Formats: sequence, structure tokens, C-alpha cells
Amino acid sequence: MNPSSRRAGGPFRRAGGVRGFLAESPAWDEELGGLWYVDADAGLVHGWRPDVPVDTRFDLGMPAGFVVPRVAGGILVGAGLELLAIDADGSRQTIAELPHSTAADLRINDGKADPSGRLWFGTTALDEEHLPIVGAGALYCLRPGGSPEQVLDGISVSNGPAFPAAGDRMYYTDSWTGRIDAYPLDRGQSLLGAAATFARLGEGEGYPDGMTVDAEDHLWVASFEGSSVRRFDPDGRLDRVLETPVSNPTSVVFGGEDFEVLFVTSGQNRLTPSQLADQPDAGYVLWTRPGVRGVPTHTFGG
Repeated sequence: MNPSSRRAGGPFRRAGGVRGFLAESPAWDEELGGLWYVDADAGLVHGWRPDVPVDTRFDLGMPAGFVVPRVAGGILVGAGLELLAIDADGSRQTIAELPHSTAADLRINDGKADPSGRLWFGTTALDEEHLPIVGAGALYCLRPGGSPEQVLDGISVSNGPAFPAAGDRMYYTDSWTGRIDAYPLDRGQSLLGAAATFARLGEGEGYPDGMTVDAEDHLWVASFEGSSVRRFDPDGRLDRVLETPVSNPTSVVFGGEDFEVLFVTSGQNRLTPSQLADQPDAGYVLWTRPGVRGVPTHTFGG
């Protein structure tokens, strides 16, 4: 750890009353005035607002990977191997579908829109013990009006990405490697430059999972099985560690009126009954005020 980095413990509180098995992919929607997220294995999309006691809920009928707001209104969801446009009334349309694999049971995992309105999302495949099949997944880019283009292969667990304000870099992780990479990004094309290692999580620090960038261009990363959220400066130096009351934080996003609230999704998966008893917050969306502001969630331009 950088000698100047700080370790703290929150405080974290629950954002809402719905407990998921594997809450993932939080996105703050200014039009909604609240948070979208998925319960991945349950195939559910939740829309949470602090002033409404009951969540909006869409049942997809297949595993859910991510949710992002759309410029045109509504949301874009990755589920199974499909990209679904869902309107406020719940009506949905499949806008793209990835090819099925005979070698592995692939599913869409995490995804985000970049500052140019393109969507970047990846796939993963799990074995019978719910462990990733190494190298079976890929990373894709979808430009508004286009079709998904594969830009990386050999991915085990695709997570992220996140983008600094300039939009000239993409942070991305294949979680299974424990490494966060930085890719030069062409704002006009679905092209990535050569990857450079940005940061690594060491032994006992968990796996890098979902991520976001704050207003100071620092990267916040959920550490799955690491009981923490980690903040890195633009040079990849560890700046801060927020300890979470859950072992498995899955992703992070800033929201609230002034983007001063950090929301953290979490999961119950891979916890023993004893761990679950000790972690009553596991599976909930948590929040804290870390003392820095975030930036609005990027919307898909299609």
C-alpha cells in the first residue's frame, strides 16, 4: 500500500429494503432520481428511488449482467446473451444477440457506456461449481445504431469498465487475473490500444470487480472477496481503502443530488451459512459519503 493511502470503515448504510443474491452493476439515473441495478443470478432489474418505498422491478427470465440508462429514455440491459431495450412501462425489445457457444455456457456480465455513448460489455462462462471457465469470454463494443463488435477474447470474468473524464482511456479487468488494465481509447471507433497494467490486487485482497471514476479522475474498485472498496490515483497508486461490512462488494457508482454518495452493490454468493449470519448486509445495496464527488453515469447513445 502507498504510505500515504488511508484505510477507513465507512460508515456504510443500506440504501433500500430489497436483498439480492448477487446485486451488480449500479447506475445512477438522473431522470429516475435513483439507482438501477441487477440481481444477476435471479435475472432481475431493480430501480430504487430514496423517496419511493417500493422498487421498480423487471423480471428478465434469464441471468442479468448489467443495466445502463439510455439517451432515448429507459434502460439498456444485458441478459443471457441478449441486449434488451426496456422502456419505463416495462415494454422491451431485443436490439442485439450474441452468438451461442457450443464449448461453454456463455452469459453477458458487466458493462458500461463511455463518454461518447458507446457500450462496452463482456461475457463469462461458469462451470458446474459456479467457477469461471478460464478464457471462455470476450469483450464487446456496441456503437449506437451498430452491432456488437468483439474487441478482446480469452477473457475469464469480464468486469468494469470505467472511463476518466477525457474519454481517452478505458479501465478494465478480467477479475480472475487480479489485474486492472488501462487501454488507450479511440473516441470515434471501437478500437483499443495496447493494454498497460494499471494496478493489481495482491494475495488476500480479493478480486477487482465493478468500478467507477470520480470527479478527480481517481478510480474506485470493488474488491470481491476482499471486503473493501479501493481508490487509485490516475497513476495507479493506491490512495484509499474503504472497508465494507460485506465480504463480496461487487460494484460501485456515485449518485445523489450532488454525486456525493458512493453506492456499493454486494452479493451473498460464495458465502457459508456462518459468514451469512455474520454479514446481514450481504446482498443489499450500501451507501456512504466518502468526501469526494463523483460524475454522472454515462448513458448509451442508442
